[in-house]
Amino acid sequence: MPTTAYKYAGTAASVDRDAGIAWTDPDSAKVADGNFASVLITAKSNYSDWLRLTNFGFTSDDIPAGATIDGIEVVINRKCDDSDSGYDSAIYLRNGSAVQVGDNKASAIKWPTSPTEANYGGAADDWNADLMQEDIVDSDFGIDVSVDTTVESTDFIDYVKIRIIYTESGGEAVSQIAGIANLETEKAGILAGLAGLETEKNGQIAGIAYFEAEGENGVSGLVVLDGMGIVPLAGITGLETAKTGQIAGIVECEEEDIGTLGGKIVLEEEARETIAGLANMEAEEKNAVAGLIILENQEMESLSGIIYFEEAGIGDVAGKIVLEKDDVGQVAGEVAAETEGSNDLAGYVIFENEAWQSIAGIVLAEKEELKTLGGKTNFQAEKEESLGGKSELENTEHDRIAGRIEFETIKTRTLAGRAYLEKTLLQTLAGTENFELQVADVLAGKSELEIEKTGQAAGQAELEAIKFALLA
Repeated sequence: MPTTAYKYAGTAASVDRDAGIAWTDPDSAKVADGNFASVLITAKSNYSDWLRLTNFGFTSDDIPAGATIDGIEVVINRKCDDSDSGYDSAIYLRNGSAVQVGDNKASAIKWPTSPTEANYGGAADDWNADLMQEDIVDSDFGIDVSVDTTVESTDFIDYVKIRIIYTESGGEAVSQIAGIANLETEKAGILAGLAGLETEKNGQIAGIAYFEAEGENGVSGLVVLDGMGIVPLAGITGLETAKTGQIAGIVECEEEDIGTLGGKIVLEEEARETIAGLANMEAEEKNAVAGLIILENQEMESLSGIIYFEEAGIGDVAGKIVLEKDDVGQVAGEVAAETEGSNDLAGYVIFENEAWQSIAGIVLAEKEELKTLGGKTNFQAEKEESLGGKSELENTEHDRIAGRIEFETIKTRTLAGRAYLEKTLLQTLAGTENFELQVADVLAGKSELEIEKTGQAAGQAELEAIKFALLA
Protein backbone atom coordinates (compact mmCIF):
# COMPACT_ATOMS: atom_id res chain seq x y z
CA MET A 1 0.00 0.00 0.00
CA PRO A 2 1.17 3.56 -0.59
CA THR A 3 3.16 5.07 2.30
CA THR A 4 4.23 8.67 2.80
CA ALA A 5 7.68 9.82 3.84
CA TYR A 6 8.26 10.62 7.49
CA LYS A 7 7.30 14.19 8.38
CA TYR A 8 8.48 16.30 11.33
CA ALA A 9 6.38 18.78 13.31
CA GLY A 10 6.28 22.39 12.25
CA THR A 11 4.90 23.58 15.59
CA ALA A 12 5.76 22.53 19.19
CA ALA A 13 4.42 23.73 22.54
CA SER A 14 4.03 22.75 26.21
CA VAL A 15 0.30 22.62 26.97
CA ASP A 16 -1.24 22.23 30.43
CA ARG A 17 -2.35 18.77 31.52
CA ASP A 18 -4.14 18.98 34.85
CA ALA A 19 -1.46 21.22 36.40
CA GLY A 20 1.35 18.94 35.30
CA ILE A 21 4.98 19.90 34.92
CA ALA A 22 5.82 22.06 31.88
CA TRP A 23 8.35 21.14 29.20
CA THR A 24 11.53 23.12 28.63
CA ASP A 25 12.58 24.06 25.05
CA PRO A 26 9.63 22.27 23.30
CA ASP A 27 10.78 23.58 19.87
CA SER A 28 13.87 21.33 20.14
CA ALA A 29 11.57 18.34 19.50
CA LYS A 30 10.76 19.52 15.97
CA VAL A 31 14.08 18.60 14.34
CA ALA A 32 16.47 15.62 14.58
CA ASP A 33 19.50 17.71 15.55
CA GLY A 34 20.61 16.32 18.96
CA ASN A 35 18.90 19.13 20.85
CA PHE A 36 16.22 17.99 23.30
CA ALA A 37 12.98 19.20 24.78
CA SER A 38 13.05 18.14 28.45
CA VAL A 39 10.97 17.92 31.62
CA LEU A 40 12.08 17.33 35.25
CA ILE A 41 9.66 15.12 37.16
CA THR A 42 10.18 15.80 40.88
CA ALA A 43 7.81 13.30 42.45
CA LYS A 44 6.49 9.84 41.66
CA SER A 45 2.87 10.88 41.50
CA ASN A 46 3.52 13.76 39.13
CA TYR A 47 3.42 13.66 35.30
CA SER A 48 4.36 16.19 32.65
CA ASP A 49 2.16 18.60 30.73
CA TRP A 50 1.46 17.77 27.07
CA LEU A 51 4.31 18.15 24.61
CA ARG A 52 2.04 19.08 21.69
CA LEU A 53 3.52 18.61 18.19
CA THR A 54 1.36 19.68 15.19
CA ASN A 55 1.55 21.06 11.63
CA PHE A 56 3.39 18.07 10.14
CA GLY A 57 2.99 19.43 6.60
CA PHE A 58 1.12 16.59 4.88
CA THR A 59 -0.58 17.67 1.61
CA SER A 60 -2.81 16.19 -1.10
CA ASP A 61 0.38 15.42 -3.01
CA ASP A 62 1.33 13.09 -0.15
CA ILE A 63 -2.16 11.62 0.36
CA PRO A 64 -4.70 11.97 -2.51
CA ALA A 65 -8.17 13.26 -1.72
CA GLY A 66 -10.62 10.46 -0.97
CA ALA A 67 -7.88 8.07 0.21
CA THR A 68 -8.57 5.69 3.11
CA ILE A 69 -6.20 5.96 6.10
CA ASP A 70 -5.07 2.41 6.86
CA GLY A 71 -2.26 2.97 9.34
CA ILE A 72 -0.32 5.66 11.25
CA GLU A 73 3.27 5.12 12.39
CA VAL A 74 4.80 7.45 15.01
CA VAL A 75 8.49 7.39 15.96
CA ILE A 76 9.74 9.15 19.17
CA ASN A 77 13.47 9.48 19.81
CA ARG A 78 13.74 9.75 23.64
CA LYS A 79 15.90 9.08 26.70
CA CYS A 80 15.92 9.47 30.52
CA ASP A 81 18.80 10.32 32.86
CA ASP A 82 17.76 7.43 35.14
CA SER A 83 17.79 3.95 33.59
CA ASP A 84 14.80 2.66 35.54
CA SER A 85 12.59 5.67 35.89
CA GLY A 86 11.03 7.48 32.87
CA TYR A 87 8.12 5.99 30.89
CA ASP A 88 5.11 7.00 28.80
CA SER A 89 2.16 8.47 30.65
CA ALA A 90 -0.20 9.18 27.71
CA ILE A 91 0.17 9.44 23.93
CA TYR A 92 -2.80 10.52 21.73
CA LEU A 93 -3.27 11.63 18.12
CA ARG A 94 -5.02 14.92 17.34
CA ASN A 95 -7.44 15.33 14.41
CA GLY A 96 -8.08 18.27 12.11
CA SER A 97 -10.50 19.72 14.65
CA ALA A 98 -7.71 19.98 17.26
CA VAL A 99 -9.22 17.19 19.38
CA GLN A 100 -7.47 14.17 20.91
CA VAL A 101 -8.78 11.00 19.24
CA GLY A 102 -8.26 7.24 19.19
CA ASP A 103 -6.32 4.87 21.40
CA ASN A 104 -3.81 5.84 24.11
CA LYS A 105 -0.60 4.27 22.78
CA ALA A 106 1.44 4.84 25.99
CA SER A 107 3.85 1.99 26.86
CA ALA A 108 5.08 0.96 30.29
CA ILE A 109 8.56 0.23 28.93
CA LYS A 110 11.19 2.36 30.70
CA TRP A 111 13.07 4.92 28.62
CA PRO A 112 16.77 4.17 27.99
CA THR A 113 19.55 6.51 29.11
CA SER A 114 20.75 7.06 25.50
CA PRO A 115 18.60 8.42 22.65
CA THR A 116 16.57 5.55 21.18
CA GLU A 117 13.64 5.47 18.75
CA ALA A 118 10.35 3.93 19.92
CA ASN A 119 7.61 3.00 17.40
CA TYR A 120 3.88 3.44 17.96
CA GLY A 121 1.05 2.25 15.65
CA GLY A 122 1.76 0.50 12.35
CA ALA A 123 0.82 -0.07 8.71
CA ALA A 124 -2.55 -1.63 9.66
CA ASP A 125 -3.11 0.35 12.89
CA ASP A 126 -5.22 3.47 12.50
CA TRP A 127 -5.31 4.02 16.33
CA ASN A 128 -9.13 3.72 16.07
CA ALA A 129 -9.01 7.46 15.46
CA ASP A 130 -11.28 7.43 12.37
CA LEU A 131 -9.03 9.95 10.72
CA MET A 132 -9.64 10.98 7.11
CA GLN A 133 -7.39 12.50 4.49
CA GLU A 134 -8.80 15.91 5.38
CA ASP A 135 -7.61 15.50 9.00
CA ILE A 136 -4.08 14.46 8.07
CA VAL A 137 -3.46 17.43 5.75
CA ASP A 138 -4.84 19.90 8.33
CA SER A 139 -2.28 21.94 10.29
CA ASP A 140 -4.00 20.92 13.59
CA PHE A 141 -3.20 17.24 12.98
CA GLY A 142 -0.50 16.01 15.35
CA ILE A 143 0.29 14.22 18.62
CA ASP A 144 0.21 14.89 22.39
CA VAL A 145 2.92 13.24 24.56
CA SER A 146 3.02 13.18 28.39
CA VAL A 147 5.67 11.33 30.49
CA ASP A 148 6.05 10.11 34.08
CA THR A 149 8.81 8.70 36.29
CA THR A 150 9.15 6.34 39.19
CA VAL A 151 11.69 8.57 40.89
CA GLU A 152 12.81 12.12 40.40
CA SER A 153 14.44 12.28 36.96
CA THR A 154 14.61 14.24 33.72
CA ASP A 155 13.03 12.93 30.48
CA PHE A 156 14.27 14.10 27.05
CA ILE A 157 12.78 14.02 23.53
CA ASP A 158 14.97 14.83 20.49
CA TYR A 159 12.28 14.53 17.79
CA VAL A 160 8.93 13.03 16.80
CA LYS A 161 8.19 11.93 13.21
CA ILE A 162 5.05 10.49 11.60
CA ARG A 163 4.20 8.71 8.36
CA ILE A 164 0.84 7.59 6.92
CA ILE A 165 -0.14 4.33 5.17
CA TYR A 166 -3.23 4.70 2.96
CA THR A 167 -5.29 3.22 0.12
CA GLU A 168 -6.30 5.41 -2.81
CA SER A 169 -9.99 5.70 -3.66
CA GLY A 170 -11.04 2.65 -5.72
CA GLY A 171 -7.72 0.98 -4.95
CA GLU A 172 -6.59 -2.23 -3.29
CA ALA A 173 -9.35 -2.59 -0.69
CA VAL A 174 -12.02 -2.19 -3.35
CA SER A 175 -10.17 -4.66 -5.55
CA GLN A 176 -10.14 -7.18 -2.68
CA ILE A 177 -13.89 -6.83 -2.17
CA ALA A 178 -14.49 -7.18 -5.91
CA GLY A 179 -12.17 -10.18 -5.94
CA ILE A 180 -14.33 -11.96 -3.34
CA ALA A 181 -17.20 -11.99 -5.84
CA ASN A 182 -15.04 -13.92 -8.30
CA LEU A 183 -13.87 -16.74 -6.00
CA GLU A 184 -14.21 -20.23 -7.41
CA THR A 185 -15.82 -22.04 -4.47
CA GLU A 186 -17.73 -21.05 -1.39
CA LYS A 187 -15.14 -22.31 1.11
CA ALA A 188 -12.19 -20.89 -0.78
CA GLY A 189 -14.05 -17.61 -1.12
CA ILE A 190 -14.76 -17.36 2.60
CA LEU A 191 -11.21 -18.29 3.61
CA ALA A 192 -9.64 -15.96 1.06
CA GLY A 193 -12.01 -13.20 2.07
CA LEU A 194 -11.23 -13.56 5.78
CA ALA A 195 -7.53 -13.98 5.16
CA GLY A 196 -7.50 -10.69 3.28
CA LEU A 197 -9.24 -8.72 6.04
CA GLU A 198 -7.03 -6.31 7.96
CA THR A 199 -8.94 -5.73 11.18
CA GLU A 200 -11.27 -7.58 13.53
CA LYS A 201 -13.95 -5.09 12.62
CA ASN A 202 -13.65 -6.01 8.95
CA GLY A 203 -13.77 -9.66 10.02
CA GLN A 204 -17.01 -9.10 11.88
CA ILE A 205 -18.57 -7.34 8.90
CA ALA A 206 -17.48 -10.16 6.63
CA GLY A 207 -18.87 -12.70 9.11
CA ILE A 208 -22.27 -11.01 9.11
CA ALA A 209 -22.42 -11.57 5.36
CA TYR A 210 -22.65 -15.35 5.81
CA PHE A 211 -26.02 -16.71 6.83
CA GLU A 212 -26.90 -19.81 8.86
CA ALA A 213 -29.42 -22.35 7.65
CA GLU A 214 -32.94 -21.01 7.26
CA GLY A 215 -34.83 -20.78 10.56
CA GLU A 216 -31.84 -21.60 12.76
CA ASN A 217 -32.16 -18.44 14.79
CA GLY A 218 -35.62 -17.43 13.65
CA VAL A 219 -34.47 -14.01 12.48
CA SER A 220 -34.32 -14.39 8.70
CA GLY A 221 -31.15 -16.43 8.86
CA LEU A 222 -28.93 -13.84 10.54
CA VAL A 223 -25.50 -14.99 11.59
CA VAL A 224 -25.20 -16.34 15.12
CA LEU A 225 -21.87 -15.01 16.30
CA ASP A 226 -19.97 -16.52 19.19
CA GLY A 227 -17.35 -15.04 21.47
CA MET A 228 -16.61 -11.43 20.57
CA GLY A 229 -18.65 -11.74 17.40
CA ILE A 230 -15.79 -13.12 15.29
CA VAL A 231 -16.80 -16.21 13.34
CA PRO A 232 -14.10 -18.89 13.82
CA LEU A 233 -12.39 -19.98 10.66
CA ALA A 234 -12.98 -23.61 11.58
CA GLY A 235 -16.70 -22.98 11.87
CA ILE A 236 -16.81 -21.29 8.50
CA THR A 237 -14.81 -23.99 6.75
CA GLY A 238 -17.15 -26.63 8.18
CA LEU A 239 -20.27 -25.27 6.56
CA GLU A 240 -23.42 -27.26 7.00
CA THR A 241 -25.08 -29.12 4.19
CA ALA A 242 -28.06 -26.85 4.53
CA LYS A 243 -25.93 -23.84 3.62
CA THR A 244 -24.56 -25.66 0.62
CA GLY A 245 -28.11 -26.57 -0.29
CA GLN A 246 -29.13 -22.94 -0.06
CA ILE A 247 -26.26 -21.98 -2.31
CA ALA A 248 -27.20 -24.77 -4.70
CA GLY A 249 -30.74 -23.40 -4.64
CA ILE A 250 -29.43 -20.00 -5.58
CA VAL A 251 -27.51 -21.58 -8.44
CA GLU A 252 -30.69 -23.34 -9.61
CA CYS A 253 -32.50 -20.04 -9.39
CA GLU A 254 -29.79 -18.51 -11.55
CA GLU A 255 -30.22 -21.35 -14.04
CA GLU A 256 -33.93 -20.61 -14.15
CA ASP A 257 -33.08 -16.98 -14.71
CA ILE A 258 -30.84 -18.05 -17.55
CA GLY A 259 -33.71 -20.13 -18.89
CA THR A 260 -35.93 -17.11 -18.69
CA LEU A 261 -33.32 -15.12 -20.54
CA GLY A 262 -33.21 -17.93 -23.10
CA GLY A 263 -36.97 -17.59 -23.47
CA LYS A 264 -36.50 -13.88 -24.02
CA ILE A 265 -33.93 -14.67 -26.68
CA VAL A 266 -36.40 -17.02 -28.40
CA LEU A 267 -39.06 -14.32 -28.13
CA GLU A 268 -36.64 -11.81 -29.58
CA GLU A 269 -35.87 -14.21 -32.43
CA GLU A 270 -39.60 -14.59 -33.12
CA ALA A 271 -39.93 -10.81 -32.96
CA ARG A 272 -37.03 -10.54 -35.38
CA GLU A 273 -38.75 -13.05 -37.69
CA THR A 274 -41.94 -11.01 -37.45
CA ILE A 275 -39.98 -7.87 -38.22
CA ALA A 276 -38.26 -9.70 -41.08
CA GLY A 277 -41.72 -10.72 -42.36
CA LEU A 278 -42.82 -7.12 -42.15
CA ALA A 279 -39.67 -6.16 -44.00
CA ASN A 280 -40.51 -8.70 -46.72
CA MET A 281 -44.04 -7.34 -46.87
CA GLU A 282 -42.67 -3.83 -47.14
CA ALA A 283 -40.31 -5.05 -49.86
CA GLU A 284 -43.30 -6.53 -51.74
CA GLU A 285 -45.18 -3.29 -51.29
CA LYS A 286 -42.14 -1.43 -52.57
CA ASN A 287 -42.04 -3.80 -55.56
CA ALA A 288 -45.73 -3.16 -56.16
CA VAL A 289 -45.15 0.57 -55.94
CA ALA A 290 -42.18 0.18 -58.27
CA GLY A 291 -44.45 -1.72 -60.67
CA LEU A 292 -46.96 1.13 -60.55
CA ILE A 293 -44.17 3.58 -61.24
CA ILE A 294 -43.06 1.48 -64.22
CA LEU A 295 -46.69 1.31 -65.42
CA GLU A 296 -47.03 5.07 -65.02
CA ASN A 297 -43.79 5.54 -66.91
CA GLN A 298 -45.08 3.35 -69.71
CA GLU A 299 -48.36 5.31 -69.71
CA MET A 300 -46.39 8.55 -69.84
CA GLU A 301 -44.35 7.18 -72.72
CA SER A 302 -47.62 6.23 -74.50
CA LEU A 303 -48.97 9.73 -73.88
CA SER A 304 -45.68 11.10 -75.13
CA GLY A 305 -46.05 9.07 -78.33
CA ILE A 306 -49.61 10.32 -78.77
CA ILE A 307 -48.45 13.91 -78.29
CA TYR A 308 -45.68 13.45 -80.82
CA PHE A 309 -48.15 11.84 -83.22
CA GLU A 310 -50.54 14.76 -82.75
CA GLU A 311 -47.74 17.22 -83.24
CA ALA A 312 -46.80 15.54 -86.50
CA GLY A 313 -50.35 15.92 -87.80
CA ILE A 314 -51.07 19.51 -86.73
CA GLY A 315 -51.48 21.86 -89.69
CA ASP A 316 -50.17 21.73 -93.20
CA VAL A 317 -47.74 24.49 -92.37
CA ALA A 318 -46.28 22.57 -89.47
CA GLY A 319 -46.03 19.49 -91.68
CA LYS A 320 -44.30 21.51 -94.35
CA ILE A 321 -41.88 22.92 -91.79
CA VAL A 322 -41.00 19.41 -90.62
CA LEU A 323 -41.15 17.50 -93.91
CA GLU A 324 -40.36 19.86 -96.77
CA LYS A 325 -36.79 20.26 -95.82
CA ASP A 326 -35.51 20.81 -99.32
CA ASP A 327 -37.83 23.70 -100.10
CA VAL A 328 -37.43 25.17 -96.71
CA GLY A 329 -33.67 24.81 -97.01
CA GLN A 330 -33.70 26.63 -100.32
CA VAL A 331 -35.90 29.37 -98.98
CA ALA A 332 -33.78 29.60 -95.81
CA GLY A 333 -30.66 29.77 -98.00
CA GLU A 334 -32.17 32.56 -100.03
CA VAL A 335 -33.33 34.38 -96.93
CA ALA A 336 -29.85 34.06 -95.36
CA ALA A 337 -28.32 35.48 -98.55
CA GLU A 338 -30.66 38.46 -98.74
CA THR A 339 -30.79 41.77 -96.85
CA GLU A 340 -30.92 42.46 -93.11
CA GLY A 341 -34.68 42.19 -93.31
CA SER A 342 -34.24 38.65 -94.54
CA ASN A 343 -31.83 38.00 -91.67
CA ASP A 344 -34.54 39.19 -89.31
CA LEU A 345 -36.81 36.58 -90.83
CA ALA A 346 -34.14 33.93 -90.33
CA GLY A 347 -33.76 35.06 -86.68
CA TYR A 348 -37.50 34.82 -86.30
CA VAL A 349 -37.37 31.23 -87.58
CA ILE A 350 -34.71 30.45 -84.94
CA PHE A 351 -36.88 32.14 -82.31
CA GLU A 352 -39.80 29.99 -83.38
CA ASN A 353 -37.67 26.85 -83.06
CA GLU A 354 -36.80 27.90 -79.48
CA ALA A 355 -40.49 28.53 -78.84
CA TRP A 356 -41.21 25.02 -80.11
CA GLN A 357 -38.62 23.64 -77.69
CA SER A 358 -40.21 25.62 -74.83
CA ILE A 359 -43.62 24.24 -75.79
CA ALA A 360 -42.15 20.70 -75.87
CA GLY A 361 -40.68 21.28 -72.37
CA ILE A 362 -44.08 22.49 -71.12
CA VAL A 363 -45.69 19.38 -72.61
CA LEU A 364 -43.22 17.12 -70.74
CA ALA A 365 -43.85 18.98 -67.45
CA GLU A 366 -47.60 19.01 -67.90
CA LYS A 367 -47.94 15.33 -68.77
CA GLU A 368 -46.44 14.33 -65.35
CA GLU A 369 -49.33 16.15 -63.70
CA LEU A 370 -52.00 14.51 -65.86
CA LYS A 371 -54.02 12.16 -63.65
CA THR A 372 -57.32 11.88 -65.48
CA LEU A 373 -58.45 11.82 -69.10
CA GLY A 374 -60.37 15.04 -68.51
CA GLY A 375 -57.16 16.76 -67.39
CA LYS A 376 -55.47 15.46 -70.53
CA THR A 377 -58.37 16.66 -72.73
CA ASN A 378 -58.26 20.13 -71.18
CA PHE A 379 -54.51 20.21 -71.67
CA GLN A 380 -54.82 19.04 -75.28
CA ALA A 381 -57.52 21.63 -75.96
CA GLU A 382 -55.33 24.39 -74.60
CA LYS A 383 -52.39 22.99 -76.55
CA GLU A 384 -54.42 22.85 -79.79
CA GLU A 385 -55.46 26.47 -79.28
CA SER A 386 -51.81 27.38 -78.78
CA LEU A 387 -50.82 25.37 -81.87
CA GLY A 388 -53.71 26.96 -83.84
CA GLY A 389 -52.27 30.36 -83.03
CA LYS A 390 -48.92 28.99 -83.99
CA SER A 391 -50.35 27.82 -87.33
CA GLU A 392 -51.71 31.29 -88.04
CA LEU A 393 -48.31 32.74 -87.19
CA GLU A 394 -46.63 30.20 -89.46
CA ASN A 395 -49.15 30.94 -92.26
CA THR A 396 -48.40 34.65 -91.94
CA GLU A 397 -44.70 33.92 -92.04
CA HIS A 398 -45.19 31.60 -95.01
CA ASP A 399 -47.14 34.30 -96.85
CA ARG A 400 -44.39 36.79 -96.15
CA ILE A 401 -41.76 34.35 -97.41
CA ALA A 402 -43.92 33.59 -100.51
CA GLY A 403 -44.33 37.35 -101.14
CA ARG A 404 -40.62 37.74 -100.80
CA ILE A 405 -40.07 34.93 -103.34
CA GLU A 406 -42.53 36.55 -105.76
CA PHE A 407 -40.79 39.90 -105.32
CA GLU A 408 -37.46 38.23 -105.98
CA THR A 409 -38.94 36.55 -109.05
CA ILE A 410 -40.16 39.91 -110.40
CA LYS A 411 -36.79 41.40 -109.56
CA THR A 412 -35.09 38.55 -111.34
CA ARG A 413 -37.32 38.99 -114.37
CA THR A 414 -36.66 42.76 -114.30
CA LEU A 415 -32.95 42.07 -114.17
CA ALA A 416 -33.37 39.61 -117.04
CA GLY A 417 -35.30 42.24 -119.08
CA ARG A 418 -32.69 44.77 -118.29
CA ALA A 419 -30.01 42.36 -119.37
CA TYR A 420 -31.96 41.79 -122.60
CA LEU A 421 -32.27 45.53 -123.09
CA GLU A 422 -28.60 45.94 -122.45
CA LYS A 423 -27.91 43.17 -124.91
CA THR A 424 -30.10 44.90 -127.51
CA LEU A 425 -28.37 48.17 -126.78
CA LEU A 426 -25.02 46.48 -127.18
CA GLN A 427 -26.17 44.98 -130.41
CA THR A 428 -27.44 48.43 -131.54
CA LEU A 429 -24.16 49.98 -130.46
CA ALA A 430 -22.37 47.24 -132.30
CA GLY A 431 -24.47 48.09 -135.38
CA THR A 432 -23.59 51.76 -134.97
CA GLU A 433 -19.96 50.85 -134.92
CA ASN A 434 -20.33 48.99 -138.20
CA PHE A 435 -22.10 52.04 -139.62
CA GLU A 436 -19.28 54.27 -138.51
CA LEU A 437 -16.86 51.96 -140.20
CA GLN A 438 -18.87 52.20 -143.37
CA VAL A 439 -18.94 56.00 -143.08
CA ALA A 440 -15.22 55.94 -142.56
CA ASP A 441 -14.87 53.82 -145.65
CA VAL A 442 -17.04 56.27 -147.59
CA LEU A 443 -15.05 59.16 -146.27
CA ALA A 444 -11.88 57.36 -147.19
CA GLY A 445 -13.26 56.86 -150.74
CA LYS A 446 -14.33 60.48 -150.83
CA SER A 447 -10.81 61.45 -149.83
CA GLU A 448 -9.41 59.43 -152.62
CA LEU A 449 -11.95 61.03 -154.93
CA GLU A 450 -10.97 64.46 -153.72
CA ILE A 451 -7.38 63.59 -154.33
CA GLU A 452 -8.25 62.46 -157.78
CA LYS A 453 -10.31 65.60 -158.28
CA THR A 454 -7.44 67.68 -157.01
CA GLY A 455 -5.14 65.80 -159.32
CA GLN A 456 -7.54 66.41 -162.16
CA ALA A 457 -7.81 70.07 -161.21
CA ALA A 458 -4.06 70.34 -161.05
CA GLY A 459 -3.82 68.71 -164.45
CA GLN A 460 -6.48 71.01 -165.83
CA ALA A 461 -4.66 73.98 -164.37
CA GLU A 462 -1.51 72.82 -165.97
CA LEU A 463 -3.38 72.28 -169.18
CA GLU A 464 -4.85 75.72 -168.93
CA ALA A 465 -1.37 77.13 -168.35
CA ILE A 466 -0.05 75.34 -171.41
CA LYS A 467 -3.04 76.46 -173.39
CA PHE A 468 -2.55 80.00 -172.22
CA ALA A 469 1.04 79.82 -173.10
CA LEU A 470 0.23 78.65 -176.51
CA LEU A 471 -2.29 81.30 -177.01
CA ALA A 472 0.06 83.92 -175.89
